[in-house]
Amino acid sequence: MSSDAARHVTFRGGGPGQEPVDGPLVEFFLSERDGGTLLRVVEGESVAGIDVEGNGKGWEPELAAAKQRAQEQ
Repeated sequence: MSSDAARHVTFRGGGPGQEPVDGPLVEFFLSERDGGTLLRVVEGESVAGIDVEGNGKGWEPELAAAKQRAQEQ
C-alpha cells in the first residue's frame, strides 16, 4: 500500500480464495471540487489476469456508504 498526503492511496487486494498480491490494483484519489470533495476510484487489471470488468457494480454500495459517512462528519 502507498499514499500521498491523504490524496492518493493504492492497494492490491484479492477476493475469496485469491492471494492479495494477485488481486487488482485499486487507487483512491481525493480532490477538492465545487466546495466539496471528489473521491475517484480506479480499479486496474489483476496480476493473475482475473477479469475485473464486472466489479463496477460492487463498488456502488461501498461508495454510497463512504458518501453517507462523509456527509455525517
